[in-house]
Amino acid sequence: GVGMLGVIACAMARVEGAAEIAVLDVDPARLEMAREFGADRLLTPEDLQQGVSIGDIGVAFDFSGQPSAMEAGLSLLGVGGTAVWIGATFPQPDLSLNAEQVVRKIMTIRGLHNYNQEDFIRAVEFMERYHSSFPFADLICGGFQLNEVEAAFERAHTSGVHRVGIELGDK
Repeated sequence: GVGMLGVIACAMARVEGAAEIAVLDVDPARLEMAREFGADRLLTPEDLQQGVSIGDIGVAFDFSGQPSAMEAGLSLLGVGGTAVWIGATFPQPDLSLNAEQVVRKIMTIRGLHNYNQEDFIRAVEFMERYHSSFPFADLICGGFQLNEVEAAFERAHTSGVHRVGIELGDK
């Protein structure tokens, strides 16, 4: 799915010169958000089932942790492609993996759990540098004060917003 990390990855790929950014998600609203952050092509699982071709891709990021999405990403990789799995942090079913395809396509599969200090600093610097180029503010639903933390958590769980902001100072 294209959550907060996915749209930021779109923005970073756009700035770094990706030739084309294709995004796959089941939610039309998240796909449109990805477009605002630099995605060129918006696809649904149905598009893939209907045989829509996007060509061989070089890097497939998965932020959803869904085995079917990770398998789809692997199937789209071209020779020398890399799959980066970031969202699979909870127990889940095993993946179906074709070792012959991994070997013949010389694939790399990388897992990333959370981030390190250098990644965090780079992300903050990126957002500082490109804050006016992409709608980062749209990712955060703010307006909650520290004494409203329970309401903020409720909003986060029920509204589908990417992140809820809590102001630590007085208004």
